[in-house]
Amino acid sequence: SQLASSQPRSEEFDEVVLATQANVSSRILRTECSATVAALNVFEYETHRVVLHTDERLMPAVQSDWSPLNIQTSPGASGAASVTVWMNRIDAHLRAALTRPVFQTW
Repeated sequence: SQLASSQPRSEEFDEVVLATQANVSSRILRTECSATVAALNVFEYETHRVVLHTDERLMPAVQSDWSPLNIQTSPGASGAASVTVWMNRIDAHLRAALTRPVFQTW
């Protein structure tokens, strides 16, 4: 494979790993291999809003029940759920730098 960049040179590699979602990789790749493009285009995606916040009401009422990953479901809703990640717990740098809990919810 040949890797081109914004620099005036290109380099040759035996293999190239694209560490990104399939739809992004499909747009990045310039290949004649239709099987590769077809395989990448099979994946379906959903659009979700992700919010970074400090609202502890989205966590269990008792803090000792908090987990790094908390899933809330709505009774009666057809599979509706929200996921809240306790960012301080999953990242040591954030744990040291932040003075209050920070969450990411979608």
